Amino acid sequence: MSVGFTCQAVVKDKRFVKQMIRMLGEEKRYEVRQEEDYMRVGFCRLGDVFFQFSSGLDGEIPAQMVYGECTSSLAGAGFHAAAVHFVEELARETDLEFILDDETGYEDDHDFERMREEHFYGWLKNLVAVCREREEKWPDAVSFGLCWDLDQYTPEEVPGTVFTPFGRFSVQKMLGWVENEGIEPFAKEFFIWNEPGRDAGYYRNTALSLMWEECYFMPGSRSERDKRMNDRIIDNLEKALLLDRGLPFPTEEYILLCRLNGREPEAVADVPVYEPDYPIGYRRGNVRDKIGTMTFVVPGYYLYEYDEDSNSHLWYDGLEEDWHAIRITALKSREESPEITERIFDGAEGEPVSGENGCLAYRFAFAGTTEHETDGPCSQYVGEVAGGYQIALITASCEHREDEWAEAFFRSMSHSPEAKMEK
Repeated sequence: MSVGFTCQAVVKDKRFVKQMIRMLGEEKRYEVRQEEDYMRVGFCRLGDVFFQFSSGLDGEIPAQMVYGECTSSLAGAGFHAAAVHFVEELARETDLEFILDDETGYEDDHDFERMREEHFYGWLKNLVAVCREREEKWPDAVSFGLCWDLDQYTPEEVPGTVFTPFGRFSVQKMLGWVENEGIEPFAKEFFIWNEPGRDAGYYRNTALSLMWEECYFMPGSRSERDKRMNDRIIDNLEKALLLDRGLPFPTEEYILLCRLNGREPEAVADVPVYEPDYPIGYRRGNVRDKIGTMTFVVPGYYLYEYDEDSNSHLWYDGLEEDWHAIRITALKSREESPEITERIFDGAEGEPVSGENGCLAYRFAFAGTTEHETDGPCSQYVGEVAGGYQIALITASCEHREDEWAEAFFRSMSHSPEAKMEK
């Protein structure tokens, strides 16, 4: 179950309507992306409205149509209201007669408090009820995800917790919190955009979500990706400070990111400290990533790239010294349990090591010392993992020989039947 709306209208001049979507979006400092007849307006983190231009029917008459769709559950009531206002303004500017199907009824009465209480707080109460039921049935179970994108990595297991894009929470503490204080205090921490406007909570929660899910907590000098992410978080936190210095603030993480990007932090000694249940940042620990139907454990701060030339996937730490890199080429197989190809071990200096994990079989060996294309001499391991209608050819490289590191990686390989074959 989710909260959101759809809309549609007959379009006479789709080029003009596209221009207006872009103009209105840029005026409001939203992110607008376009690909032919498809447009996405990004209002905030996890808050988008999608527009699709295509042929349809106006009653029984063929017509050019624009269809809009918005799922607002994760971002919050503030985003939902902003998205409805955007469609209404687009209708005024273009004279389009939008048919807006908003399950919250906000387009009828614009009653923000009612909409938030009935639909968004109601939706969050249902999520809390799911946590309560799971806790009662499996009190000793491992952590589980809510509202988590299953196509990305999975954070480390922490028993008794739920991980979300907005942070990791102790299930017991969360249930007690909601029972004692109601849903609103939790909602103010959970939703990114919980109020009608972009207040300090909006900017702080945006930064918190980025730190939890995407930040590597690495120096900006390591990669442009690190620098952009660190700067984005710092900028959001400083906007929150400017609007409300009484809002609990992740002081330790803010100062650390400023140091990692060589920025001078604002004075925050007088600001109350935000105290999460667990240290902020899934990527500060190990994560379970995936390729096809195979999953494996890597340090969360590893960068990822896809190499089109070799059709391979690369995870690497990007360090100047004592560096590590893992390259995987994944292939589909017609057989559920394909055999491992022995020829890749020809000439390996080390004795091949074999093992199994469920339906997967793996085999790897120390290949020897080779010359890395950019980092000079390095130790290299070759291996293969097979099972679940898939074969993965793996090269693991590091500056110095580390048999335990290589073996730990191969032993972490597991089969995920619900995973997609594409990365």
